[in-house]
Order: sequence, then structure tokens, then C-alpha cells
Amino acid sequence: MDSGLRPVVDSVNAIRVPQDYVTQSGPLREMNGSLGVLAQQLQNAKLQADAAHSALKQSDDLKPVF
Repeated sequence: MDSGLRPVVDSVNAIRVPQDYVTQSGPLREMNGSLGVLAQQLQNAKLQADAAHSALKQSDDLKPVF
């Protein structure tokens, strides 16, 4: 996940003046699209983890803890 976010964070941190944003608008748009893909992958992983968690056979006293 860090490899997906690191380029975006670095590019945004490199913007110091409005002209930087203008010159970087193309790559920033592409990175925005890749963030959408990353968000969907995270959502799918969360759903998968939640499904696996709900399938666990736990006693009632453990369910609130785990």
C-alpha cells in the first residue's frame, strides 16, 4: 500500500507555488485515478476480512473482544 501512496504524497509535497500545480496537473490526475483503484482494493480486502471474521466460530464472551 505504501508503494501506491508514496508517489502521490511526494508529488503533493513538492507543490510550493501555484505554477507547480499547473505543471504537475497531468501526473496528479493519473495518480488520482490510481488512488481510486487503490481505494477499491482496500474496500475489497476489508470486505474479505470482515467475512472471514464473521465466519469464525467463537464463544459469545469472546465476540466483543475479537
